[in-house]
Amino acid sequence: MAAGAARLHGLHRFHSACVLGMVLTGYVADLLAGFSGATWVQTFAIHALFGLALLRLGTARRRRDFALVQLVAFVFLLDGAIRSTSPWYFLLLLLFILFGVAASLAGQIVWAVERSRAICRAGLVKLPSRLAALSVAACLGILVTAAAIFFVLPRTARMAAKHLVSRNLLSPGFAGEILLARTGKLQASSQPVLHVRFDGEPGQVHLKWRGGALGEFDGKRWYNSPGHVEHLSSQGGVVWLMDNRRSWQGGRRISYEVTVHALGTSELFFAGNPLLVRLSGGQGVLRAPGDTFRTALPGGNLRYAAVSAVETPAGPDSGVGELSRDERNYYLLLPPFDARVLALARRLTAGCDTEEAKARAIEDYLRRNFSYTTELPAKPAADPLAHFLFERRKGHCEYFAGAMAVMLRAIWVPARIATGFQSGVYNPVSGWHAIRAADAHSWVEAWIPGRGWVSFDPTPPAPAAPAPGALARLWFYADAAETFWQEWVLNYDLDRQLTLASWVERSGRGVRQWWPDRLPELPAHHVLPVLAVALGAAIIGWFAGPRLARRLRIRRNGAAKRAGEANWSEATLLYERLLRRLEREGIRKPGFQTPLEFARSLRSPELAAEVEALTRAYNRLRFGREAEAAAELLQSLKTLESRGKAQSF
Repeated sequence: MAAGAARLHGLHRFHSACVLGMVLTGYVADLLAGFSGATWVQTFAIHALFGLALLRLGTARRRRDFALVQLVAFVFLLDGAIRSTSPWYFLLLLLFILFGVAASLAGQIVWAVERSRAICRAGLVKLPSRLAALSVAACLGILVTAAAIFFVLPRTARMAAKHLVSRNLLSPGFAGEILLARTGKLQASSQPVLHVRFDGEPGQVHLKWRGGALGEFDGKRWYNSPGHVEHLSSQGGVVWLMDNRRSWQGGRRISYEVTVHALGTSELFFAGNPLLVRLSGGQGVLRAPGDTFRTALPGGNLRYAAVSAVETPAGPDSGVGELSRDERNYYLLLPPFDARVLALARRLTAGCDTEEAKARAIEDYLRRNFSYTTELPAKPAADPLAHFLFERRKGHCEYFAGAMAVMLRAIWVPARIATGFQSGVYNPVSGWHAIRAADAHSWVEAWIPGRGWVSFDPTPPAPAAPAPGALARLWFYADAAETFWQEWVLNYDLDRQLTLASWVERSGRGVRQWWPDRLPELPAHHVLPVLAVALGAAIIGWFAGPRLARRLRIRRNGAAKRAGEANWSEATLLYERLLRRLEREGIRKPGFQTPLEFARSLRSPELAAEVEALTRAYNRLRFGREAEAAAELLQSLKTLESRGKAQSF
């Protein structure tokens, strides 16, 4: 009884450890999802619930206690699923399933044993390790089945995961306004917010990814007031964005694919001047003031393909229209500002004949005479731009772009601030450019007659980054894994399914071509017999394998028993071997008889004596644990089996 209780106690510990694994896995998954957009009350509730779950698990004794802790763990996992789009969540989900399966199996066994009021003997020996192996096998089976179902089921629309992403999640780096009066320090994040892949252009590509433009300035803030929104419908799955307001007629054409990762906004990001875009599901596009394009739904995990014209230093194009009077006045409006700003702008542009030359002069001055820093002023200034231009003389891209836009407007050149991202990092592992939150950038767009809106970047380049080391290379692999997750799981739709089916078909044709080339000595008419033999061997192994393994185990243990090395836990196997032998002769042991009663009930006196002697040896080995009974039991069993089928019992 003591041995059985000890083994059951070990199973209790295994069950508690699995439940603890569920709680920890769910909690970590919730932490990795982040708490952007959550109040301090929600964040505190998550941490407090985790502490209460651990406390409850430490004092759990009843089945209901463990079920309550498992429910809390599932709540953690579900909360993380709503806010997370990372592949790391998938790995934690697999661990959660593994711990959950093991906890369920161990819990059922513990409660079944406790209810049975039976003594726990050899059946619980090494049970935790066997349950762990069974849980791993079950988890792998669940993974394979779920993957097959996921990739095979037809897709007719974007996956439902996009509806589970919180609309309040805001990733740092892109916003709908610029505030120059902030203090403190900018927090650079290496979290990718965009992934871009070009057609036929591998390697690093330096482009700006425009999300929108801001046209109103109140002295401290750049923003856009709500205005008219134009709906651009899809034509054959493509939305045409071309407008003579921008210099789309000239420039080099590039095509690319963009994936937006849970920015919490609906802006579409383009390189250069966008010509057309194709979104999944054939949805349309909204054009907002400032040549800002957005979708009707927030852009988290949105994938689209686009074609753009990259600006070139070409001459004027007569096809570009002019700004209307109202638009020109809109992009020239300024609040009261420091007179030194106007004097500086006039001094820098003296002798410049064209608007483009004036813009280049101001751009060159700011890039050469000011320095870049992410450190914000220690205290807010009454006039942030004047403080930047004449006192501090350093700042980040928003100050440079704001200063240039104000100076251009002061000398009657329409200007606005473009916001988005720049460059990014090319990942040679995945072939995608990763644009991170730290790559957020602001620059200036000035209206140049005959060319339209032309980009200028007055921000000096940041200090050169060190050469990529081992950690950077590991980041490439992690980013490639996340890109695969986004492309083939979160954004897995009908297009991706057709692409996968096409790849499988091409691979099948390749195998059919590879087979005769690699194995020319195998005639084609021998392939079917070989496959038939292999299939037959697999079927025989499936059905006869367990029985053969059992026989081999009994024979192997038989040699040990003849040597006097008894293992009392295997006595039942030998007795079951006797019963199977008798069943082949038509004698079946009723369930209500004990082994001795069954032996004495046999009709043949000779057989009854032999079975009774074997049964007594079995009882001595199984319950008395007498090692010398092992050889006697095995010898009696072999004597019975050697009688032959011809002799009737």
